[in-house]
Amino acid sequence: MVAKIKSSITSQGNTAPWNYIYYAILTIVAAVSIYRMVDAVLSGSKLQYADYWRTIEHLLLPDGSIDMAGIFLFSNQHLIAIPQLLYWLNIKLFSGSNIALGLLVVAIVCSTAAVLYLMIRRSRIGHTLQLALLTMVVALLFGMAGAWNFIYAMSGAAWLTANFFVVLAVYLRSRDLTVAAFLTAILATLSYGTGILVWPAICAAGALRRPYQSWWREWPYVAGFGISAFVVLVLGTSIYDPGTKHYALAISLAATFLGNTLGLAGITADIAGWTVLTATPILGLWLTLFSRRREDAGWVGVALYGWSAVLMIAYGRALFIVAHGFAGRYYSIGALTWLGFTVLLTLTLRNLAGYFVTQNRDAKEDTRMAVASGMGKLNTLTPYLLIALVTLAGLRLDTSEVTKRDNRLAHQQLNEIALQLDIVDGSVGYLEGYTNNEKHFSSTQSLKNAGHYPFVSDWNLDCGLLGTVLPKPTEMRKGGNIHGVKPEIRLDSVERITGTMPAKSIIEGDVRCIVVVDITATVIGIGVVRPGQYSESSQRFTALARKTNGDMVVYVYDKSDSPIVLESL
Repeated sequence: MVAKIKSSITSQGNTAPWNYIYYAILTIVAAVSIYRMVDAVLSGSKLQYADYWRTIEHLLLPDGSIDMAGIFLFSNQHLIAIPQLLYWLNIKLFSGSNIALGLLVVAIVCSTAAVLYLMIRRSRIGHTLQLALLTMVVALLFGMAGAWNFIYAMSGAAWLTANFFVVLAVYLRSRDLTVAAFLTAILATLSYGTGILVWPAICAAGALRRPYQSWWREWPYVAGFGISAFVVLVLGTSIYDPGTKHYALAISLAATFLGNTLGLAGITADIAGWTVLTATPILGLWLTLFSRRREDAGWVGVALYGWSAVLMIAYGRALFIVAHGFAGRYYSIGALTWLGFTVLLTLTLRNLAGYFVTQNRDAKEDTRMAVASGMGKLNTLTPYLLIALVTLAGLRLDTSEVTKRDNRLAHQQLNEIALQLDIVDGSVGYLEGYTNNEKHFSSTQSLKNAGHYPFVSDWNLDCGLLGTVLPKPTEMRKGGNIHGVKPEIRLDSVERITGTMPAKSIIEGDVRCIVVVDITATVIGIGVVRPGQYSESSQRFTALARKTNGDMVVYVYDKSDSPIVLESL
């Protein structure tokens, strides 16, 4: 982005000092937006989260290789063939690391922003406003309210990849590259359920590129939509919640959701959401039926996609939204809707300004001057004001998803331990964080054969001691307490051990690992420090261990050669 801005500055020749300040501010805003998300990804867990484990069962063959037929099976009611290919590449190149996949998602969203910038460059707006729009694009797409899709990258690899292919397909159609647009639309459809809406989006873009009498030539895209919808309805469970039949409620939720996307709440969120929800199709129709400037085609398509995807989610996930409120995993489609609305409004104001000045061509000089001045101010100030507000909303420090990540890090470590103990086969519910155990996960051997995290050489939560027999400690240091041992609810033959760590004064340096040993001194379990605001002498820990009929001992290893013995049970 910096290179593009420098190029733009050079092309303008002499640039006033305030312009350099303007460019610097925009660059900083964009860089900060991306940096915050990269930092959030790097601070997360390497282990994949939740629904990923549903897909991995039919993605990997027993020998760890890819099952090409399996990638076309529906997962969690969606066709996600492209994301599953990304999962496989991530397994082959980066051991399936969630962090590596998260960085790939960051790159995908940067690519989306680049395509949107190409659309901005083709728009009939000034250079300065174009750069403001680009900054808004980056701030919106990397808004911390949508951090879910980056922190839990398996989700972002679906949602945000679909968004990328939709935007790319619409852009290609706006350049009259019809075959390339068609092929890209297929990729969007294969990426996620919302990707199916790429077909009406490129139809809308095509309608603005053709004369009215040639609209029928968009029939391949209409056919693509029909075939895609048929496949989804026949081969997969509906992407909608079949219990949701309250259409008025769904529309109301969509409006509130759009307000919540910018961090608004209450009546303010409703007003803003209803404004976007009602104005977007009106602005799109105006530009398509009356303005008919061919360079606007891409933005009509992007706006239609965001608008229709918000309605799809509000209808299909209405019960979830009512129960849990705004969800960061849906943020990206709300962001695209706001982007589309902002650009459509800007383009419409440009169109209306010229229209009113033309209509008053024969009026008196004072009247013409007044109309031109008024429309000029409206034309200039309104887009900047809206862009500034939306950009600030994207930049707001919404740490809710990051807080959830931090609270789940210890749980993710316990999942790693469960995998290493070979005790989660038959319990996909455990890895997904649910209490039910109806679906079975039996792919541990596949993960091992594929070299999937945590089955990597540098995994060391156990200090490399799991399964080994420990020598008798040369020094008996004691501290901390074990509060309880009880069966792990979601796993058979597993104990959950909880307690508090030794006082800080006893520990030499940092804690390297916590292990559980049986009466034969064999390491049968591993523990992790739990997060929370506690004093140094009362930090909690949780451990998982295989059931044993005898006593167990918990050891804490620090920099000393001998462990700290918590207590024998």
